[in-house]
This record gives sequence, C-alpha cells and structure tokens, in this order.
Amino acid sequence: SRIGTAEKSKLGEGNVHGLVMALKNTATDIQWSHEENNLEDVKDCWSKSEIYSDISGLHNYTKILDHANSIGGIEAYPAFEAVEKWNDMYSINEYRPPRNTTGWFIPSSGQWWDILQNLGGCPALADVTQQTSPDIAGEFLWKSQGDVPAALNKWMENIAVGDKDTFNNLVSFCSSSEHSKYHTWYWILNNFQGMVRCIWASKFDGSDNVRPVLAF
Repeated sequence: SRIGTAEKSKLGEGNVHGLVMALKNTATDIQWSHEENNLEDVKDCWSKSEIYSDISGLHNYTKILDHANSIGGIEAYPAFEAVEKWNDMYSINEYRPPRNTTGWFIPSSGQWWDILQNLGGCPALADVTQQTSPDIAGEFLWKSQGDVPAALNKWMENIAVGDKDTFNNLVSFCSSSEHSKYHTWYWILNNFQGMVRCIWASKFDGSDNVRPVLAF
C-alpha cells in the first residue's frame, strides 16, 4: 500500500516487494536545482497529509529528469545528476542482485516519512492523525522521537565503515517532492530533544544531502 504507482508500473504490479535505502549518500552539500520551475507533472505538497501521501519518488524523479533533458541537460538539477552518475557507476541491474529493480532515485517526502517511521523508529510518524493531518506550515516538527540518527545507524552496524555513510545530527536530506516554484521538502534529524523536522526550503540551497532509494 506504500509503494508508488510509478514503481509498480516499472516493475509490474505483482513484482514489487519493497524499497531499499542506499548505504551511502550520492552527494553532500549540493543544490536541488539551478532553476525555478513548478513542474505540472510533479504534485505540490503543502499539508502533512500531502507530504505523507506523496509516495512515488520514482514518478517525481523521472518527470524532473525528463524536464531537465528538455531544457538542455541534467546539469540544471545537480542532486538528480548525482544520482544518475551513481546509477551509471553502480548498476544493480547488471552487477548485483536483485536484478529486477527500478534503479536508484531520490525518495519522495512520503518515502522519507516511511524511512524515518520504520527504520528511524519515530512514533509520531506512525500516528494516523499525523498522517492524515490537514495542517499547513513552512515547517513540521516532532519532538521526543528518540535518537533517530542512532536508530538509523543501527541497521548498518554490520557494514564496514568505508562502505556506509552514517546519519549524523543536524544533517538535511532532500526529497524529490516539490512545495512550490521555489521550494522543495527536506527532512532534518536532530537528536536534541529527539527532534525530526520536515521543512520546505529553497531549491537553490547548496547544503543538501542525497540518500537514494530503489524499489525491487
């Protein structure tokens, strides 16, 4: 129920099993884009419920790539260019199982919600009243969620240091979900008071981290 339509279409309705989060970032301190554009095929998310419901990162990613190519090149969208280079370097479809995957893409706001709920152990994000909330704001903040970076890192504790990028305090991760012409949604982890933030910020901000996912 939390797999996006584009992911299902890519793999076939009965062939989708789940999502995988990469062990490493494809980029750090990078801009989402160099241009202001409100793409018609990418839904603007304003409320908590819209952030939660936007679960097809592959749809957003593909539409943004199509747009970038139509204006002359993916270089206008550095975060997305970084993931495409990652896909070229580490082609799971060719070299490692599972072979039937979507390839790496930037997760949507709803897919980040799932990562932080299910792997980060954030109790507030499992609350149906939060998932369906019509609240609209420039920032959504949840406190007392525990040490979320530590919870995420625990899933990777058996991975060699050089083969993973650990989650640290006060680091922001971009999503592929738009807020408006100038803004996109980011998730920020803060182990002070167990805070998790979802905030819309400029597409031109150059301090973003990119953690890709794939569906298989």
